[in-house]
Amino acid sequence: EISPRDWSSDVCSSDLSAFAEFGEVKSVKMGKDGDDNPIGFVEMAAGAADEAIEQLNESELDGNEIVVRKAKPDEGN
Repeated sequence: EISPRDWSSDVCSSDLSAFAEFGEVKSVKMGKDGDDNPIGFVEMAAGAADEAIEQLNESELDGNEIVVRKAKPDEGN
């Protein structure tokens, strides 16, 4: 599972289609962290997830530079 962060609050799950360029997106969950910042969880196959992280980390989505990393085991559940 991938955890993209720091995007605009206007981003919706369909905007995360950029991840599909790297493989099948199995699920997308969106929410807010404890500081009310938008966060998300994108479930993909391991190889596709690694490629998405490499290509999309520090890229621009809807005018914001996003951070994309592997989700911690206790996140997103």
